[in-house]
Amino acid sequence: MAFGEFKIKLEMVVGIYAQDMKLELHSPDGKFCSELVGDDRTLEEMGVIDNSIIHVNDVSQKLSSLIPQDSNTSNVEHYVIPDEKYSARKGNLFILFYII
Repeated sequence: MAFGEFKIKLEMVVGIYAQDMKLELHSPDGKFCSELVGDDRTLEEMGVIDNSIIHVNDVSQKLSSLIPQDSNTSNVEHYVIPDEKYSARKGNLFILFYII
């Protein structure tokens, strides 16, 4: 899959327009590897491997301005799939999203 297509798919997940994303590749243990650039390259060409971490940053800051800084979601009912079950599934993309 081309990197540009990947960013468009991420729009629906993270709520950030592709043109407002800055993506960074981190190793599975969290070490910074590189900034991901070049919409025509594939994820494999960029060095993305199983269990890689991709940080998505909102360069426009539009999304972070919509969320109150004091919002606490710890008491919101939600389902959390156990890591063991998630790891057993095939073809998944794990997304950890932070708003800074």
